[in-house]
Amino acid sequence: MTRTYAGRKLLEHGPLTFKQFVEITGWPKNTAADCLTRLRRNSAIRLGWTRSDYGNLIRLYRIAPETI
Repeated sequence: MTRTYAGRKLLEHGPLTFKQFVEITGWPKNTAADCLTRLRRNSAIRLGWTRSDYGNLIRLYRIAPETI
C-alpha cells in the first residue's frame, strides 16, 4: 500500500487538520506534506477551513466530493 493510498483512505473517514494527519499516521511532517501535496495535485482532496477555540482559522484536508 502506498502512502498516497493510505492517506486517501484515512481522509475518507472525515476531514483532518495537518497536525491530526501527522499524529494518526506517525509519518514525519515532510512525508505527510508530500502525501497531501500529491493528493491535492490529483484533485483527490480539497482544502477546507474551521475555527479553533481561539478564533484562528485552521486548514482542513478532506476528500473531494467527486472522488468518493
